[in-house]
Amino acid sequence: MNRGFFYRALTLSLTRLVALSLGFVDMVMLGHQSNYAVHNYTIASQVIQIFVILSVVLSVGINIVISESQKEIAERVGNIVQYSLSLACVLFALSLFAVLLVLDDVKICLSYLVLSLSILPLCLYIGFANILETIGLPKQVLYITLLSSLLNMLMNYWLIFSFVDDALAVSVSTLIVRGAAMCSAIIYLKRHGFGVAPIYAKQVNYRLFKLGRSEALTSILFTGGISLLVLRVAQLHSVDSTAYLGFALNFMNTLGVVFVGIAVSISISLAQEKQAINKSLKLIAESIIYIVVLSFVLVYCSSWLAIGYTNASNTDLVLYLELAVFVIAFDGVAGVFISALRVCGHSQIPPFFRLALIFLGIPMSFFVEIHGDPVANIIIFMIIGNLLSMILCLLYFATVWVSRSSKQVITG
Repeated sequence: MNRGFFYRALTLSLTRLVALSLGFVDMVMLGHQSNYAVHNYTIASQVIQIFVILSVVLSVGINIVISESQKEIAERVGNIVQYSLSLACVLFALSLFAVLLVLDDVKICLSYLVLSLSILPLCLYIGFANILETIGLPKQVLYITLLSSLLNMLMNYWLIFSFVDDALAVSVSTLIVRGAAMCSAIIYLKRHGFGVAPIYAKQVNYRLFKLGRSEALTSILFTGGISLLVLRVAQLHSVDSTAYLGFALNFMNTLGVVFVGIAVSISISLAQEKQAINKSLKLIAESIIYIVVLSFVLVYCSSWLAIGYTNASNTDLVLYLELAVFVIAFDGVAGVFISALRVCGHSQIPPFFRLALIFLGIPMSFFVEIHGDPVANIIIFMIIGNLLSMILCLLYFATVWVSRSSKQVITG
């Protein structure tokens, strides 16, 4: 077992878990207020999630670019700062057009606009955090996220009791916390001798965009589909159904990043060590075992998390969370194969397999009934979609592996 690989994966997973636990804390504190507040925040946050995810996936190549450029690392940091700043401005501008989706409700619209503004510091923080992680300072990123989590709890508590609109209070808290995290990351970079002045480099911009563009397109369709799902459920079903779906989606977004750390760690290991695809098989097998074991732990903890969301025992919510574990587990395994294939030069096609959830899973849930509960039925078909995605990624990886192994035998 590669201890260094799993230590890094665990650190990256924990860092991202703490970072996204901010959203978990938001939903918990709103859940203790009212389902109406959860309903409003779910709609606003899910629409803005399109741009949050884009800021993440379009930065996915930062680890690879820095790992490949150890001799020019100072210059690459400046290139990445410029890329992240440009990305922040573009995504913020685009998010303002999406406000048309939530114009019908003034309270939801205000919450959305505040969350939209928070895209600016978020993009820059993601760039800085990726730099710190790749140059060997993942603990510093963890410290920032821990402090951000504490600040988020304090700000939520204060603003919820200061604002009339609970959803707006949580949105303002998110903006403040993301700004503070960005400033903290800048301080750490400067302490370690790195400047944060942007340096334009067309080739680096193109390289970063190319590494993430397939997942970016996938994410627009993926997250956009989830956003439309939330808007549709809000139209067809009760406020409680929208709130419970919001809890389940928040659970997937928060706990799903535990598996992202393993995928990022694979990318770093393969890029640094330049391992052949056939040598990555052991790493992939160990990663899948990691995901399976962790999934059992999450299923076991689902009942406690359900109580945490609503401060009451709710069997329906427990069921939704247990089903949600399978959604993120299958997606996590698919992510492992996608990361390995990306480093091996296959970054374009595999991410599109994840769209099985959007084009097959979710649409079928509105036409086929497996479970009488509408929310449970939706999540079951999300499982089916991600299961298909995982199988397609596995088959694609197997095809590439067989092809390269055959070439090595011939040239050998």
